[in-house]
Amino acid sequence: MEEYYNKYEILLEGRDPEEFKRHVEVQEGIEIGFERFLEEKNYQAIVVHFGDLGSLKQLPGLAIQRLMEKGYGFGGEGDWKTAAMVRLMKIMTAKVKDAKGTSFMEDYTYNLVPGKEGILQAHILEVCPSVVEGKIAIKVCTLSMGDREDPARLVFTSKEGPGIAASLIDLGDRFRLIINDVE
Repeated sequence: MEEYYNKYEILLEGRDPEEFKRHVEVQEGIEIGFERFLEEKNYQAIVVHFGDLGSLKQLPGLAIQRLMEKGYGFGGEGDWKTAAMVRLMKIMTAKVKDAKGTSFMEDYTYNLVPGKEGILQAHILEVCPSVVEGKIAIKVCTLSMGDREDPARLVFTSKEGPGIAASLIDLGDRFRLIINDVE
């Protein structure tokens, strides 16, 4: 907790400081537990799923963000293939000069109309702080899905500039890797 409170700005936004701290402590426990498990098993990536959270009080937001920042792969909704791809991309970019970070995101919509190409990408909780520009803060965010407490997570503005978006598509008996240069 001391590391969190020293390293990040705290955004209470009207929340009681003790209640806020309890939400952050849940994430701290999740991060420590997940990291110990990963180290013990020598795993390099992790997935979670809304339908299989067991006794977790919150979806693991801040915990997953910090694990990705440490180099672990991650895939949402149990997507082990994406978790492996994120890990591989983190390895490939680890020593690249001027790399701007690597993060899990979800592609929701592609617009492939020539001259109007675009990708709507988003994710609620798990965006890696390796893509940050400026300060990072901890915020407890209302979350109406997952049937859990409001999770604490890191919030920040990402770097701008050229990047690469990669999406792995499982077609049953084969995969497709869609790679786009993005701005």
